[in-house]
Amino acid sequence: MKTIETSSAQEIAEYLEYLYNIAHDKALENYNDYSNIYDDNAWKKLFDKVFSDEISQAICKKFPNFDWCDPDTSYYEDVNAFIEAFKNYAKNISNENDELFPSINTYFENKDN
Repeated sequence: MKTIETSSAQEIAEYLEYLYNIAHDKALENYNDYSNIYDDNAWKKLFDKVFSDEISQAICKKFPNFDWCDPDTSYYEDVNAFIEAFKNYAKNISNENDELFPSINTYFENKDN
């Protein structure tokens, strides 16, 4: 069973984006247009889910270098800031690992030189 502890940063980022999309779709169901979707209760539910021991606390424990700026303005803004910051963090980790550990093709291309 996958958990935050056993998942890669990229997998966690994808999961967070999935949760965000669920909340967004739910908020849209409650309104005919975009006028009030960021005030919707769906964002509070997502806020409670993301800022829990299960997710944000586990992420911060697993990735102690992860940091983000909390706008502390609304449920939507707080959740969006956290998710976007983690997606960028995961992307940077992925890029660092790519540079640190060359692909097999790069290894063999450079081996003969």
